[in-house]
Amino acid sequence: MRTFEHRREAYADFDESLKEMARAAYDHGCGLTDESELPWDWQ
Repeated sequence: MRTFEHRREAYADFDESLKEMARAAYDHGCGLTDESELPWDWQ
């Protein structure tokens, strides 16, 4: 049961990070950010 919980937490964290990365790339592509470049660690 503990392994399942760890795996579930890892997948949830990954999913959240992926959503944040996609939003950053989308916002940058649409010109919705003030930055001329994405941060070096955006991916």
